[in-house]
Amino acid sequence: MIACNHDNKDLIGKPYLDNIEVKAEVLENKKNKKILVFKKRRRHNSRRLNGHRQLITVVKVNDIVIDGKSLSPTNKKKTSIQKNVKIKKSQTKSDTKKGVIDGS
Repeated sequence: MIACNHDNKDLIGKPYLDNIEVKAEVLENKKNKKILVFKKRRRHNSRRLNGHRQLITVVKVNDIVIDGKSLSPTNKKKTSIQKNVKIKKSQTKSDTKKGVIDGS
């Protein structure tokens, strides 16, 4: 890997980064869309139409490891805190504007 950005820190290799490992798997080898190459010489009635399909490899990146620590989203724990806030019906409009809320 040549460059990486982790925790808002830019890591740039000279020429490569030694402490970063990318784990990937090859899904398939196939041909890409056809590319048409049209050559024409004007006023000579000379036209040539060639085309080719470039071979490509489809790769799925499974994990990125920096200094032995995995960065995959499956390993990160997502925590969310939800608080149930109820407003009493007996409060007046002036109390809700002041921010009086019952947090029980």
